[in-house]
Amino acid sequence: MIDSEHATEELSGYLERDFSRTNGSLTEMKQKIQDKYRYCITRQKVLLDHVAEGYECDYWEYNEDV
Repeated sequence: MIDSEHATEELSGYLERDFSRTNGSLTEMKQKIQDKYRYCITRQKVLLDHVAEGYECDYWEYNEDV
């Protein structure tokens, strides 16, 4: 989970940058953004599959006191 959070923060950081002040090429930055986006989507799918498996196999224990 921490890895997904870190990757999402990195992606946000890329998107919040002022591209006019970027020393590297825009093509390079675009590639970094696309790679990080694909990684985040992949991790999201893994997490959702895990949650679905938990429901199907009755792994989750509910705490109604919360």
